[in-house]
Amino acid sequence: MIQVPRFFVPDSNPETWESDFAKLAAIALQQRVPTLAERIYSITFVHEGEEWTATVGESLHGFRLRYTDRKRTSSERLNPVADPAKVLAIFAGRPYVVVIKYPQTGNVRSVWENPFYVSEHSLKDEVRFATP
Repeated sequence: MIQVPRFFVPDSNPETWESDFAKLAAIALQQRVPTLAERIYSITFVHEGEEWTATVGESLHGFRLRYTDRKRTSSERLNPVADPAKVLAIFAGRPYVVVIKYPQTGNVRSVWENPFYVSEHSLKDEVRFATP
């Protein structure tokens, strides 16, 4: 089980979290800033045969999947996969929107667009921030 923290914005000061989060919501093309109870800490989803986890404040990571039946409803985890992009915010919707920050070092690149979208049918799990 994930230890769920209270709301925060990575690489930001507590005094500016709300304004910085509103800016991220604008980047994500949201109509409004979600209430505290609606803010998402982590999601797990399947993309191109890989199970990814996007957690606010962390780099994207997951596992390559091997399906164990023809209907692709049962799978087992194989090799780990990772991406250096840091998750800044996750917004619920159809689709979900994940805002990331690319690393600033060397030739390291992310394969994800910013923001990127997660369809509802590929979502496996969602964890919201702890509320006061």
